[in-house]
Amino acid sequence: MDSLDLSRVKVSDADACLVLANKYSTNPDAEDAANIMRVISIKNYSSDIRVIVQLMQYHNKVRRSN
Repeated sequence: MDSLDLSRVKVSDADACLVLANKYSTNPDAEDAANIMRVISIKNYSSDIRVIVQLMQYHNKVRRSN
């Protein structure tokens, strides 16, 4: 994600960020990978924000503390 976009939506002022999956995606693994990369980008921008992500495939779930 672009830092200008994260700044525009005030990620640094937010209490939490919710990343939702596209349930109509034809490639659930790619959708999960893209959402995980979004989480990494958000955490790199604002490390103290709580990020909640929706994944489509259970095997892509890895527990990580916020």
